[in-house]
Amino acid sequence: MFDYGCGHGDDLSELQAHGITASGWDPNWRPEGEKTEGDLVNFGYVINVIEDLEVTSQYP
Repeated sequence: MFDYGCGHGDDLSELQAHGITASGWDPNWRPEGEKTEGDLVNFGYVINVIEDLEVTSQYP
């Protein structure tokens, strides 16, 4: 599992504690994290901060 926008990595720690292979990257909190492929990719903390979809969608 790869968490794109993982913040401080709290979710990664929890997943790993339950035996799930997980890694993540975040531009502010974990820029050293390697961007890797994953069978499952989480964008939850990226999508939930889009304030106005119409304004955001104007940019390619």
